[in-house]
Amino acid sequence: MSQDQELIAALGAVNDPELGKSIVELGMVKDLTIDDLGKVRFTLALTTPACPMRNRMADQAQAALLAVPGVNGVEISYGVLTREEIKNISHRADVRLPEIKQFNQIKRVYLVMSGKGGVGKSSLAAMLAAHMARQGAKVGILDADITGPSIPKLFGLPPGGLRGGELGMLPAITSKGIRVVSTNLLLKEADMPTVWRGPLIAATIRQFWTDGAGSMP
Repeated sequence: MSQDQELIAALGAVNDPELGKSIVELGMVKDLTIDDLGKVRFTLALTTPACPMRNRMADQAQAALLAVPGVNGVEISYGVLTREEIKNISHRADVRLPEIKQFNQIKRVYLVMSGKGGVGKSSLAAMLAAHMARQGAKVGILDADITGPSIPKLFGLPPGGLRGGELGMLPAITSKGIRVVSTNLLLKEADMPTVWRGPLIAATIRQFWTDGAGSMP
């Protein structure tokens, strides 16, 4: 077996946890090379840029490659599968891309609210989320303050952080792994006004829950 074949075989033992298939079989390993010093480089092409399993797959891939004789280092960069590649995966009989409802299994919901503004709702919600994340919980925040959101600012998240993906709305992710959906993340500028009325506000919150909660932890 050649060295290239050994590398492919090692990576073939690493599965995408959501799809249940090898990252090699799914075509997620791109541009695999090894230099004269034994350093392996490759691109891990994900189904979505915000894939919550990317670090897990990368860690397993690194461990598998370092176990191959002659490998002295691993450098992994990230990419995204093309729409055509994802379409081909989803059409395979033995692979089923996860549907958003399968992820929408949030165990506990904590509501932080008040009939008065400026009393610290956002600060309390942010501190609760940070505390639970430090305890090892997977945490997400749905910011229901549509016209004056401040959650993204508290976590240092820039505007425009929400994106669409195969599984629905992809939340922005803080440095501590807390997932956030907020109108502030839909706007190009943080101080852009959102002069919306009741029905539109209610519909937005509903969409945050149905389209965004599925990508929450």
